[in-house]
Amino acid sequence: MRTSRRVLVAGLAVVGVLACGLGFVSVPALAAAPEEPVTMGATSVTGTSAVFNGELNPGVGSELVKYRFAYSAGGECASGFVVPGEPFPEAEGNNVEVSAPVSGLQPNAEYSVCLIATNALEETAQGTMVSFLTLPNPPAVATGEATGITPRSATINATVNPNAAGHSTQDDTTYQFQYSTDESFTSQTPITDAGEGTSPIPVQASLEGLEPGTTYHYRITATNNNDKTPQQTTGEARTFTTVATPPVLSGAGIGQITQSSAVIAATLDTRGLPTRWALQLATNPEGLQPKAAGNSTSPEAEPIGVQLENLQPGVTYYYRLTAENPNGTADTGILAFTTSPASAVSQVTSPYPGFPLLPVPPNAFPTETGTITATPNPKSLTSAQKLKNALKACRKKHGKRKRTRCEHEARKKYSAGKHH
Repeated sequence: MRTSRRVLVAGLAVVGVLACGLGFVSVPALAAAPEEPVTMGATSVTGTSAVFNGELNPGVGSELVKYRFAYSAGGECASGFVVPGEPFPEAEGNNVEVSAPVSGLQPNAEYSVCLIATNALEETAQGTMVSFLTLPNPPAVATGEATGITPRSATINATVNPNAAGHSTQDDTTYQFQYSTDESFTSQTPITDAGEGTSPIPVQASLEGLEPGTTYHYRITATNNNDKTPQQTTGEARTFTTVATPPVLSGAGIGQITQSSAVIAATLDTRGLPTRWALQLATNPEGLQPKAAGNSTSPEAEPIGVQLENLQPGVTYYYRLTAENPNGTADTGILAFTTSPASAVSQVTSPYPGFPLLPVPPNAFPTETGTITATPNPKSLTSAQKLKNALKACRKKHGKRKRTRCEHEARKKYSAGKHH
């Protein structure tokens, strides 16, 4: 209960009748003047509406008291617009809170309001003037396209209209981008000042450290700087996909080919992703079979090679190298090589290193006349020489009679037959 601040006689009310001749005359009674109300300001403030609040005490017996809120944008609440209240119910001297909604206000504007009470005799009491600010229009945003997309980076664009200017407590709209690989938008760019104004301005943010070949969702949000009720606007969500980075196989070829072995080599660029490579081999291009495989996580291009063994000489082999990472595959296509043919004559290694092997001449055979070929057998030459020497010795040692017998024995011994 609030004690009345004034109890002045404000007028008369009819409380009885007075006889005068054959008629009656109404006799007014004293009525309490309304107590000065209390203006409690505005709540539920938006850019175009608010609810005015106050408190008043009608005074005892003044059930016909009315109240209204007066407001204006010029600082003189009583001279502005009026929001009429309902007839005030009998309150038996108790303070009662009252309110009234108002619409049609201007965004981002300062208003003054006061509560006015009126009794049955049209006497009024005015409360203290209270000022408030309507909210500006919320920031306007538009999410733009992504540009400069690479495997691990992109630039996202948008426009921001602060939609506010003039009041220090409502200046300086800020914005930030939100993004993620799903629709949770858990990653955010730093909060950036967009200033004030009523025109759209272009803004952008550079995203780094993204995953190749991945779809990202992104949007923009903007918030103005109201002390009590900041307003935030969120733009529509868009997507972009970073550039995929499948592995790269280059320089595939064959080397160190022999009759039974070869080396297949290539260069593998994993593009920074875990990569598995494989080799297929067969003697016909339609029947390629897995021959070797491996894994690589090297961030740099690296050589890979496979030593093939137990191949067949003089045979054409077909092969293909493949590689796969989370972003795709690489394929060398089907390539071929032929092992060295088998030698017609077995190769002989010299037991004496440093000395070249001599060519082996063809075999010598006797002619029909019994002559020796141009390449005589070393053993036959030695026997003939011995026979010659023996015959010579017979001539020196013996006379004619014994010499014949000696020559006969020499020819018999050295297989000379009867040619001499």
